[in-house]
Amino acid sequence: MKACLSGACHEAWRRLAAIAESAGKTSPRLPHSTRGACAQIRRDAARSFLFAVIASALPLWCGPLPARAQEVVDRVVASVDGEPITTQDVREYARRRGVNLPPNVDEKSAAFQQALHGTIDERLFEEELKSVSGEVDDAMVDRYIKNVNMQNHVSDKELQDALRANKVSYEEFRRRAREQVERMVLIQREVRQKITIPQDQIEAYYKSHQPEFMVKEERYRIAQILIATDDRSSQDQISRARSRALLIRKRLLEGQNFADLAQKFSDDPSKNSGGDLGWFKPNELLDEVRQAVINLKVGEVSQVVQTSHGFHILKLEDHEKPGLRSLIEVKDEIENKLIMDRLESEFRRWLRDDLAKKHVVESNL
Repeated sequence: MKACLSGACHEAWRRLAAIAESAGKTSPRLPHSTRGACAQIRRDAARSFLFAVIASALPLWCGPLPARAQEVVDRVVASVDGEPITTQDVREYARRRGVNLPPNVDEKSAAFQQALHGTIDERLFEEELKSVSGEVDDAMVDRYIKNVNMQNHVSDKELQDALRANKVSYEEFRRRAREQVERMVLIQREVRQKITIPQDQIEAYYKSHQPEFMVKEERYRIAQILIATDDRSSQDQISRARSRALLIRKRLLEGQNFADLAQKFSDDPSKNSGGDLGWFKPNELLDEVRQAVINLKVGEVSQVVQTSHGFHILKLEDHEKPGLRSLIEVKDEIENKLIMDRLESEFRRWLRDDLAKKHVVESNL
């Protein structure tokens, strides 16, 4: 069992970083289709992710200890700022992590000592969380939930349905989400932003890991807003759909956010991820779509494109050409990886050194 909250720390920051990194994730390969079967695949994947979505805002280690652990007084083995930690508290900490300490466990044993250190670290972390409680507002919680939904291609309705199925109220979900954001804010402020990676380390990693940055085949990462029609649509319905698509494109050219408009207007399930369809090879795209994107620069939007699915507005999110990606292209990616490699150890050091010095920690063992 890992002592302290290092695993939770790593996971919390991974979620922060994943918002930026998700652009690089590969979508399922679908022959000659911009969406089609992709819609069903994404819907099925979303359902399998729902439990993970809930769990992401309901970490096992957040919140106060259960009443039983608070009320049952056993032998006091340590204290933080005068607040006692009993053997029952240590057992409860271990239990929540899937470890059952036997009734006659030796308090000098490695298992008990690891659980004790973890309990102390948790208490220290909870005390420090009080310093950020006023920094997290409703808008930050909304963005966190929105990002979780987008990353997992889950709609608000699917999330609400999953919460009901698991007998978790939306109010409870938001409360735990707020706690998670507070933890992320604290980790960002006290640990993440204090880690710096020198340029020479980035360059050295690039030179020694060039196979990681070699692109073998050309790929396009595409987002879309779809105004749907089908073979049953009347000419009037088709005309109105085209006009609607043209108005949306006009708003995009005026500077409005593509993902926001996709979530609001698109008829495709990709709206849950801001219109993101993922990566495609040229031969995996419909001819009309391929012709619309091949001359776009990254960040540009296409003309309105009509297919058998309706009217598409396409945005070229990224474009990879065969060959070695340049250091400029991958610098941020490398820097983030090197930061992540150090984050867990830096978090542990912050807990054991910096926080311990700010609080009175005593052990009776």
